[in-house]
Amino acid sequence: MIKQGKNIGILGGTFNPVHYGHLRAAIDVYDMLSLDELIFIPALTPPHKEESSIISFHHRFNMLKLATASVPYFEVSDMEAQRGGKSFSVETITEIKKQIHGSADLFFIIGMDGLLEIHLWKDYKRLFSLCNMTVIERPGFLSEEVGYILKNRVNSEYVKNGDSFVHPDKKTVILLKGITHLDISSSSIRKYVKEDKSIKFLLPVEVEDYISRKKLYKE
Repeated sequence: MIKQGKNIGILGGTFNPVHYGHLRAAIDVYDMLSLDELIFIPALTPPHKEESSIISFHHRFNMLKLATASVPYFEVSDMEAQRGGKSFSVETITEIKKQIHGSADLFFIIGMDGLLEIHLWKDYKRLFSLCNMTVIERPGFLSEEVGYILKNRVNSEYVKNGDSFVHPDKKTVILLKGITHLDISSSSIRKYVKEDKSIKFLLPVEVEDYISRKKLYKE
């Protein structure tokens, strides 16, 4: 149960596997938004990704637990596995809001690339009225694109305020600048493992050991 008065960050994804790019960005978001905790929510079945390259939820969840164990304000939730079916963010946020005891501010975290494809998400407009959205700026994207997407694909009544945009339902979209960008991808890690190349210093050693012990990503 989420306690009253907390600022909660929600970071969903496939995490196939989790790596330092995910973890460093999460630390930055936690600090910049003065969050009380940040919850990682691995997807059971991502609706927009090829399933054949995704290992079991069990392994991805375990790797996240290992990677975040030393950070007291990080949590990992298996709620999408418990719910079953396709992992739609709007359903996850709706479920989290039902668990909130009293008032708490939710900050759903996505990358700029995710915002560009937001119109492909299930009930995406409703998602913006359920929680605050935090958009991580990416190299190569213009910050002006955030305002354009919001006004043309979500709600024309958004009002810009600095690096934020206020929704008519009072929920805010925050563009976070200055996030540490590490040029690491889960796909490159999977490729390295398959080719018997070292993945050291790309992810926590606990995750590296887990991948080795379980012989993941070899096929």
